[in-house]
Amino acid sequence: MKKIIYNLLLLTFFASCETEIDLKIPGDESPALVVEGYVTEGNPIASVKLTTTIPFNTSGVNPAATNVESVKIKRTDSLGNVSTTILTQSTADPAYYFTNKEFVPSYKDKYELEVKFKGETFVASSEIFQKVKVDSFSYEYQTEKFGQVKGYYVDFSARPQNASVQYFLFEKVKNGKLYYESLNDLINIWDNRLTKQLTFPAPILFGINPQPNQAKAGFDKNKDYPYALGDTLVINTYSIDENVFRYYSDLLQQASSQQGGLGPLFAPPMDNVRGNIKNLNPNGIKVTGIFSARGLNATTIIIK
Repeated sequence: MKKIIYNLLLLTFFASCETEIDLKIPGDESPALVVEGYVTEGNPIASVKLTTTIPFNTSGVNPAATNVESVKIKRTDSLGNVSTTILTQSTADPAYYFTNKEFVPSYKDKYELEVKFKGETFVASSEIFQKVKVDSFSYEYQTEKFGQVKGYYVDFSARPQNASVQYFLFEKVKNGKLYYESLNDLINIWDNRLTKQLTFPAPILFGINPQPNQAKAGFDKNKDYPYALGDTLVINTYSIDENVFRYYSDLLQQASSQQGGLGPLFAPPMDNVRGNIKNLNPNGIKVTGIFSARGLNATTIIIK
C-alpha cells in the first residue's frame, strides 16, 4: 500500500511540474543574410544573389534581401592595380546584382566582395587560380551490364597547369540545361592535394556520367542514359579556392546525412556549413553563403 501511495505522489509531483516550452528557432524573427556570388574568368558579368532565410517550419523559397544599401567588388590584378565596381540590381529578379560588361576577370586576380545590408557590412574574398588543361574528351556507347544502364558514356581527362591549383568543381550542361541525377552529380568536386595526380580519376567520371535512380518515378528503361545521340554536352571545369571547396564539401556531407547516408562522424548541423562570408560586426546579423572567384575551362562535345 505504501508503495502505491509513493508512486501516486511521484506522478502528482511530475504532473505539477509541467512547463510549456516555446522554442525560438533562429530565423523566425531575425533572418540571416544568404550570399551567393560568382566571378568567373572570361565572363564579363559577375553576379551576386542576396536573399534572407525563412523560419525553419516554413516552406518556400528564400525572399530577396531588402534594405540592401550597396554591393561592391574590389579587384586587385596581377600587377597590383586596384579597381572597384558597383553592382546594379536586376530589374527581372531583385535578388540578383550584376556588374557591367567592362568587368573582365582573369587569372591571378584577387577579389573582395562588400555588401552593406541594414546598416552592417559583410565581406568575403577569393582568388582566380589557373584553369585546367583538357587532354582528351570522348564518348562510347555501352550496353546494360552490372547495374549500369545503357547509353553513351563520356571519357574525360584533364590536368592542372599549375601545382598550386588543388580544388575543382565540375558542372555538366546537357542541351543547354544544367544536368544532374542527384546532388552528388550537381556538386561534383575534387581535391588534388593528397593524390598529386595529373589526371582526374574515376570519381570525377562517375559524376560526369550520372546514373539515374531506376526506382524513381519517371525512369524510362527504353531511354539511353546518361547521354543519347544528338545530345550536346558542355563540361565546365572550375578551379576554386579552398574555402569554396570546403563549402561544397560540407553541403554534400549534410545532404548525405539527410538522405539516409551515414555522413561524417559528428557531422555539424546545417547552419554550420562553412562559407567565406563574414559580418564585420560579430554580434550583428548572421550570414551564410559563398563568394567564389574561379578559373574556367569549358569543353563541348556532341554525341553523334
